[in-house]
Amino acid sequence: MVDRRDSCRRAPRFAWLSLVAVLVVGCAESEPPPLAVPQTSPAAAAVVPYTPPTDGTPPRVFFAGDSLAAGFNATTPENAFPVLVASGLGGTVDSEQDAAPGQTLITVSESSEIPARLDLAVIELGTNDFGKTPVADFRSAYVSLVSRIRESSPDAALVCLGVWGAAGGDYDLSIKSSCEREGGVFNSLAAVYVPEQYRGPVGVPGFTGPSDDFHPNDLGHRIIAGTVLAAVPRG
Repeated sequence: MVDRRDSCRRAPRFAWLSLVAVLVVGCAESEPPPLAVPQTSPAAAAVVPYTPPTDGTPPRVFFAGDSLAAGFNATTPENAFPVLVASGLGGTVDSEQDAAPGQTLITVSESSEIPARLDLAVIELGTNDFGKTPVADFRSAYVSLVSRIRESSPDAALVCLGVWGAAGGDYDLSIKSSCEREGGVFNSLAAVYVPEQYRGPVGVPGFTGPSDDFHPNDLGHRIIAGTVLAAVPRG
């Protein structure tokens, strides 16, 4: 069984939310280098319609997640996958995030305030539920979360990321079915987790603390961001 250690290090939940908002809104106008997608990932074949606003307003993006979305093991906030996704969309992006390191899907979904009129929603939850939350309860909570997103943003592109580990089992199956029933796409993270070069090494200084060998490093965050962006092709 994969060792899931989100609870080992915790970053302040709302402090990170504010930081992401400051960093992403008004991001650089220049296009960043392309973000790669691992060839073994099914992400490249799974896409969902993404239509940014045509009236000149910035696209609205929302991330719900745990320590991965909070940027654990990234050396700087700019290297965390949510910031890379927002930058990869191009131009100015209005990004909001609820990232709660060490917390389960149920905890995050119950406390999250889902923004309205989203253009893109990305869910990265389930790692802290693996082997702990009963699968039936997990599935019910996931259905509730994606339904709330769809109710507030009927036209939003929805991308649901799988459990951070070598295999997500019934949890990934629950994420996939819940997401697809609301018109979203599921992307497994197994192909990013398994190669060791996308994690660790231990002890590298980062903005949330020294790195461990579990969370994605800068390259891993970059691959995750590329996986999300591949699911929402622009133009």
